[in-house]
Amino acid sequence: MSTDRRDLPDVPEPHAVVPALVRDYRRLLRLFPFAYRRAHGAEMLGHLLDAAAPGRSRPARGEVVDLLRAAAREWVLAPLGSTAERRRWGAVGVLVVLSVVLGYPAAASIGGAAGILGRGGGLHGVLAFAPLAPGWALWTVGLLTLAVGTVRGAAVVLGAAAGTSWVLLGGMAYLGPSGGGLFPVLSGLGWGLALTATAMAAGVLAGLQGLAQGRRRSERAVRVAAALGALMPVVAVVRAALGVPAWFPEYASPVTDLSGGTVVVGTCLLVGGLLVARRARQALPVLAGVGAAVVVGRTGLMGSRGLEPMDVVDVGNLWALLAIALVVTAVARWVVNRVDELSEVRSTVMLAG
Repeated sequence: MSTDRRDLPDVPEPHAVVPALVRDYRRLLRLFPFAYRRAHGAEMLGHLLDAAAPGRSRPARGEVVDLLRAAAREWVLAPLGSTAERRRWGAVGVLVVLSVVLGYPAAASIGGAAGILGRGGGLHGVLAFAPLAPGWALWTVGLLTLAVGTVRGAAVVLGAAAGTSWVLLGGMAYLGPSGGGLFPVLSGLGWGLALTATAMAAGVLAGLQGLAQGRRRSERAVRVAAALGALMPVVAVVRAALGVPAWFPEYASPVTDLSGGTVVVGTCLLVGGLLVARRARQALPVLAGVGAAVVVGRTGLMGSRGLEPMDVVDVGNLWALLAIALVVTAVARWVVNRVDELSEVRSTVMLAG
């Protein structure tokens, strides 16, 4: 019985792939973080080659732009993890910890600004005493929005808070040489990174809702932490309006705080707990980078002359502090990735046994 070839389904004929095209695609894929490239590199290369037109020897301009954009996005999100599930839990951990921890500096800044305005001071006095108060005010609004469950709206407001803080820090850096030195910029960089990390975590959580189990519990934890964090600056403003002295202790120096060992012991316990908990440790790299920037930036360790007065801070110190935060984040991410790999190997061995 003969079969008419016209009755057979159309089967695409394989076409030869130009070696130069494979080489260029691989070069573009090398721009992605190693962990992401190891997990998805072969799959991405296969999709790119399957979609390439026969005989093409160079990647299309649109493909190059899309790959560059995707690589930049992966590098930005890499501190939170290499997979969607890890990023979700990393974002939850960052929001829970930073929402509570940042409530104190927010209350100190906004409460001080409200006190100055209540005593008849002007905007100049507010910016001199609490230059990041506008950013902290937006951060408080963002947390209140997050506390009521509007994650996408909170991400927008928190992004505006981070952007406002960086604009203020940039203006302070520009006026620094003639406006009292660069120490206020150096000490504020850590807070700018913290506000940026909070906004990034909220954005990730808004885009990845429903991708991990335990969603309700994680959302409740985030909402409760956001409410607690926003409560502190709100109470500070109310007390300033009533003329009641600030309830928070005066900030002296992190060096004297560290001398008692409380912060050191607490930090070690926190880091150890995060490493043990599989989900919680995804937040450790971001928290480590932010913590390093805040602590180092507010001590004499970053002065141009070691522990000399901080009026000798120069622009190089600002870039060095950002580099320190980046290196600490990268090292912590590497450690967390290795711990995750060991946990996966241990689980595989236990299942095989």
